[in-house]
Amino acid sequence: KCASLCHMNHEDCTAYFYNNDKEKGSTCTLMNACLPEDQIYTDQNNITAYYHRGRQCIGDCDEAVFVPGSAAVHWDCGSNWNIYQNKAPDSTVCKPVHRCETTDSSVIPKSITCNGTHWLSDNQAIMDPKHLDKQCVCSILKVPTTSDTYVFCDPDIESSAGFWELGKNVTSCRMVCDGEDLIPVQCTFVEEDSLYLKIDSNEDTGTSWFLTYEGETFPMPKETKCLSCSDENCEDGSRSMTRNDVKYISWLLKASRLQN
Repeated sequence: KCASLCHMNHEDCTAYFYNNDKEKGSTCTLMNACLPEDQIYTDQNNITAYYHRGRQCIGDCDEAVFVPGSAAVHWDCGSNWNIYQNKAPDSTVCKPVHRCETTDSSVIPKSITCNGTHWLSDNQAIMDPKHLDKQCVCSILKVPTTSDTYVFCDPDIESSAGFWELGKNVTSCRMVCDGEDLIPVQCTFVEEDSLYLKIDSNEDTGTSWFLTYEGETFPMPKETKCLSCSDENCEDGSRSMTRNDVKYISWLLKASRLQN
């Protein structure tokens, strides 16, 4: 009867669930969209059927596995659905919150759609829900291994040929200068209105290295290849930033904020 009511009598009805309560009797609830189970009823033992356009509303496409991290791409399926907590119904469409170059060189789809059984990319390729989230990368950033500099990263890295290399599998580090100045360095996403676009004109708003100093966080210019504590420590010809540059930008940001 629920299916007939939804199909024949209500043009806006695309989902329904049937609640079989021995004390209160059976009820049919019609809806214009699927909702997560915890939003449609309180007693899970009483629910007997939940359908969307002829398919089970809950349980069509498996939940995605959430990948933590400042440079991880996650999926937005609209305000009514979280694919990290609930299986998704047929026709659910999700879009990536960001796009970028990934650690495994894979292409992030513009969207994914639940077809009732599998997640499909915009090119109709079957997507593994365990690997929908992707880790992004920043360009290689070198930090020289000198007496006034040390780097702590997660995961730990070893220096090679006189440099620590931050990049492909390293997204979060701390550079310490002379044992006193601590400068966190993190690979994360650039927003469209970011200061990054004002520092370095470039339409790419994927990922960038961000620095933090005395409470101010800001992106490095896109082509920066080396970060050092002292001026003479980076390779000749490479675009670099030093501790003094970091202090100066932090001071400018503080001064700008005070003026406003």
